[in-house]
Amino acid sequence: MMMPAYVQAFHITREQFDKANLKYTYFIIEHQSAPCYEPQDFADQEMAEPYNADIIYTFDNDVINDYYLGIDYPFMNEYQYLEALEAGTYQTRTTKWVDVDEMEAEILAKYGSLD
Repeated sequence: MMMPAYVQAFHITREQFDKANLKYTYFIIEHQSAPCYEPQDFADQEMAEPYNADIIYTFDNDVINDYYLGIDYPFMNEYQYLEALEAGTYQTRTTKWVDVDEMEAEILAKYGSLD
């Protein structure tokens, strides 16, 4: 994954990253769907995943690869996933949905502002 290398190369602080990631989460909500951590249902669902700063800032390739590459998706896209749900042949595995209000509150508590 390139994000840890990008963070290191450009000396991006955790505060800068967290605030930018919140803005990215707003973008996901506006242009994709409900943001989630650890998508489990279909490969395209990764597009709705904000970065997990706790994982990225470990800078441990094994931890990062396990988190981001250790998923065996049963479907490639949302269409296949929704079709299986409708047919009753699949039960949603993704359970870690992003609570944006909680994300904002954590950033405010840690850094004092969202900007």
